[in-house]
Amino acid sequence: MANFKLRLTTNGQNRKGRLMVECTPTDGANKGKRGYITVDGLTNPAYDKSSWNEKQGLFIAGEDAPANNQIVKSLLETLNTIIESCNVESAAQLKELYTNGVQIQAKKQITLGEFVAHIVMEMKAADVSSNTELYNTLHNILKGENRKGAFKSKIVMTFTPAVYNGKTLYDTPLSELSNAHFVAFGQWIIAEHKGCGYKNLMTTFKAVVNKANERFGYSINLTYRFRKSMPKPMVKPTSTAKEKLYAKGQQVTMLSSSELEAFEDFDVSTLITNGNKRNIRLAQLYKDLVLLMYYTLARPADVISWKNREHYDAETNQIVYNPHKLRNRQSNRYVNITLNNKAKAIVDRYNGKSKGGYILPLPMNETCWDITNQFHAWDTKKKGTESRINAFLKKVAAVLGFTVTDLSLYDFRHTAITHAVNAKELTAFEIAQRAGTSVEMIEKHYYNGIVA
Repeated sequence: MANFKLRLTTNGQNRKGRLMVECTPTDGANKGKRGYITVDGLTNPAYDKSSWNEKQGLFIAGEDAPANNQIVKSLLETLNTIIESCNVESAAQLKELYTNGVQIQAKKQITLGEFVAHIVMEMKAADVSSNTELYNTLHNILKGENRKGAFKSKIVMTFTPAVYNGKTLYDTPLSELSNAHFVAFGQWIIAEHKGCGYKNLMTTFKAVVNKANERFGYSINLTYRFRKSMPKPMVKPTSTAKEKLYAKGQQVTMLSSSELEAFEDFDVSTLITNGNKRNIRLAQLYKDLVLLMYYTLARPADVISWKNREHYDAETNQIVYNPHKLRNRQSNRYVNITLNNKAKAIVDRYNGKSKGGYILPLPMNETCWDITNQFHAWDTKKKGTESRINAFLKKVAAVLGFTVTDLSLYDFRHTAITHAVNAKELTAFEIAQRAGTSVEMIEKHYYNGIVA
């Protein structure tokens, strides 16, 4: 038997700038004696560490990377077949058997699933995090997996993936894709995946096909007008007021006034069974963060990134900030909020406790981030923080028996805006100003005349 390891050689007269398979016998007289097999047949490979991921053994840059990865994969499969069928005693013997056997052929029959995985890898290598999550979600859905972050772990649920003509879309070669596959995927999302993420999944699927057309010269034309088939929330005659609000508000979920009061009064330390002081402190911090969202109508990213000196004026008791969502659109619009007594109590509770100078001393806020230059690193940390808080909120929802079992950060923003609308003390314009959004969004999602 022998172990394989792909190595990108950067030194040595005979092997410099080449991709080699390092073969090391694990038993017999030649145990530990290495040998090398050059990976031939690659198309315009970039032999540098910025284009080659050594840990995963894949090319991560260049338009020919997917095809080259197929060649590498085929070579390793061939070597495994030789070892399994022959009595290989040395790396040299393996190389001889391979050289005199079936040579691998360059091919661009990469499957849809493999290509999406490659796109994700490319984006991560280039530190482009804006749409990585969309492509990664598409990859998992095509594969038949649904991954959700948990409080201390990640849950992976499997299901039957989308299929067309007896073959899963994940395993369908790009060259075979057609409009019929696109239609089948949309129908599968509605029928089997309950329409969850329909728009994003279909849009990302189409983007993947467009990338395939550009890279490999395909002419796959997706003409299916999938938006016309987009599932809509249904309001039944027997629906409760809560259900009507959910449907009318384009799937906006929220807590009732009584549920919010129960959350405010809830002792989060009861969730921590081992009495660990750090976990109790984090649980209380998570609770205060979402309540601060509710009291200020702000988004999670903004509350996480508020700083004491930059955004909070203790004399006037005001928070002044430029929302991240608007900042990404190069907007100079600022939001000015006067804190109520409950919000002020939260801000005062953590005064001076963040090493990074932030209002809330989250673990990620031990660092003072320069988001202009460190956006991708900050965004990754932020998403991890949000995932842990969402897992915490689901535990609270289960304990308190909330209607919204899949409770998340954004439900507190939805709740705050809906409660503000139903209180009828502010105009839509005033609410939009405080929430850092538009009147159109308020009217579309929240103005429905149903009292929560």
